[in-house]
Formats: sequence, C-alpha cells, structure tokens
Amino acid sequence: MAQPVFIYGTLKRGFNLAWAMDGQRFLGEATTAPHYRMYNCGQYPGLVDCTDGIAIHGELWEVNDYGLVLLDEVEAVETGLFERRAIALDSPSEYPQTDAYFYCQSVDDLGDAGNLWN
Repeated sequence: MAQPVFIYGTLKRGFNLAWAMDGQRFLGEATTAPHYRMYNCGQYPGLVDCTDGIAIHGELWEVNDYGLVLLDEVEAVETGLFERRAIALDSPSEYPQTDAYFYCQSVDDLGDAGNLWN
C-alpha cells in the first residue's frame, strides 16, 4: 500500500539522492505546519520537532512498500541516523497521514538551514 511521504532535502527532484524516488509518484509541493526546524548536517539537512518551529518547504510523494524499504536504507533508519514517522502538513491537507524522516542525532553544533534546502 502506498504511503504519502514529505521529502525536504537530498531526495527532492534535482538533488543527489533523487534516484531513490524513481518509480514513486510525485504529488506536488508541500509545506509543513510550523512545528519543525531544519538543520544543516553538512551534505544533507536534518528535520527535528521544535516548539518554536517554522514551516518547512518540500515535496510530497506517494511511496510504495518497496520504496519505503529503500528510503529507510538511504536514510539509515536501522543505524538510528533518521527515523520515519508522522509529520503535520500545513492545512488543509489531503494527506493527513503523511510520514517524513526526522533526524535523530544532536543538533547542538549544527547551523539552522532555514525553511528550504537548496
């Protein structure tokens, strides 16, 4: 069964890991509710929950089961770098049950990446 996934960094169209989205369906541009921050982890961004968060801009994709397994590998879920879980999109959203990949490491020494990774 396909799952909507919010993509905000190197998996987006035109970026170096966009190949991992091959075979998945692009649904359009999307924005989160203002509950998050994005940090610059060097070669990629990391999304975290934040009480004084901002709305993050990205893409919404419909991802099949095979694609979710691949994305979990690409995002190093098994090693604890990222975790896939629910994210709140800006309302009104047609996709209330949307997942995203959240950064699981400390962001204390990382710079804020703003609201759009480019």
